[in-house]
Amino acid sequence: MALEIDPDTRHADFAHPEHLVSASWLAAHAGTRGLAIVESDADDYQYDLGHIPTAIRIHPQSELADPLRREILSPEDFAQLMKDKGIAPEDTVVLYGDNANVWACYTAWVMRQYGHRDVRILDGGRDAWAGEERELVFSFPIAKQVSYPVPHSSSLSKRIGVTQLRDGLGTFQLVDVRSPGLFSGAEASGAARDGHIPGAINVPWKSSLQPSGRFSDVATTRVAYTDLDPAAPTVVYCNSGAQASHTAFILESLLGFSDVRVYDGSWTEWGNMIGLPIERSDAS
Repeated sequence: MALEIDPDTRHADFAHPEHLVSASWLAAHAGTRGLAIVESDADDYQYDLGHIPTAIRIHPQSELADPLRREILSPEDFAQLMKDKGIAPEDTVVLYGDNANVWACYTAWVMRQYGHRDVRILDGGRDAWAGEERELVFSFPIAKQVSYPVPHSSSLSKRIGVTQLRDGLGTFQLVDVRSPGLFSGAEASGAARDGHIPGAINVPWKSSLQPSGRFSDVATTRVAYTDLDPAAPTVVYCNSGAQASHTAFILESLLGFSDVRVYDGSWTEWGNMIGLPIERSDAS
């Protein structure tokens, strides 16, 4: 059974306040039956430097990826990962991490793709917890014994592949959340070609965040995305999918956009594929 929603008034105006928790709520509930706290970082060593009591770790770049393909893990592997981590289907999962929760949001996105019902983000992540001088521990919790059914792969409705995106250019509002230099093509991306997908607008993923990494209020957040229609089919991309999933969380959970999909192949795929159109807005 899902735990109660955090009553923090700072989240009350968000479209889905049930998708967020504060550090104070999490501190009060850590160790509660039915709550799984998960840390997902850009730098894996962060967990070893101290973590929230009872938190387990998911390595997003290894444990959420197929080891032989550039692809998210299969439904069977997802179910096994949840078993290995001791996460039951009915558990409330609270995710947090470093770098403004970018990989925590990616982990949350993967979990929602596979139908886990109650997934929340700790507003501000590791920095919010540490900034309030809350306890960090070094012990490694023992995973409880759980069962987890293999989810249906057909539930991947918040994801879009390169073929569907290519064939649908002009029907989606496209959001490129990389830096302006990567968007324009002036900055090298590491791909064979630089620039952006035709028709995309550039809204860097940290545009609406507070300096602390916490989410801003609804009014401030909405300003960054004022050129977008909340009712229009929206596709978000970056270089590898993580930053795009963070912006997708903002659009869906904070602002209430109704149809947001992540192109997790992102520029790593699009910029390296032969025959796909690109646009540049630099001087070259």
